[in-house]
Amino acid sequence: MAASPNPALVTWPAQFGSPKRNFSFSIDDGVIRTKMDRGSKARSQFVDPLLKGNFRVRMGNGVLQYFQAWHQHKLSNGSVWFNFQIQSGDEMTWEECRFTAPYKIDPDEGVKGGSTTISFEIEIRTHSIPSEGALDAFLE
Repeated sequence: MAASPNPALVTWPAQFGSPKRNFSFSIDDGVIRTKMDRGSKARSQFVDPLLKGNFRVRMGNGVLQYFQAWHQHKLSNGSVWFNFQIQSGDEMTWEECRFTAPYKIDPDEGVKGGSTTISFEIEIRTHSIPSEGALDAFLE
């Protein structure tokens, strides 16, 4: 499990708030399948599959411009991996993530002071799945 953030990566700033996860996570297929004359062949492409998750965060309009600057300058428009805290069961874990597509900006209608909801999809490469040893101990 990723107990602390990777010091080599940029970290999601606390000033942007804590993103809420939408309940849609998917796993990229890490298996390459090749059709052959007699059946098919399959092999693992990655040691750990990539998870994809959708998130949203509400922030004041004064913070939005700093989020946009962070996304552009620190994440090279979303192409760079960064540290992000995600709820995993009952605990929060640090994961290494990056944006999979441009984020979306939705102004919150009727909210005093003006706020905006940012929604985005990220891929997660260090998802906190228990080790094989932990699995074996659980299954005993």
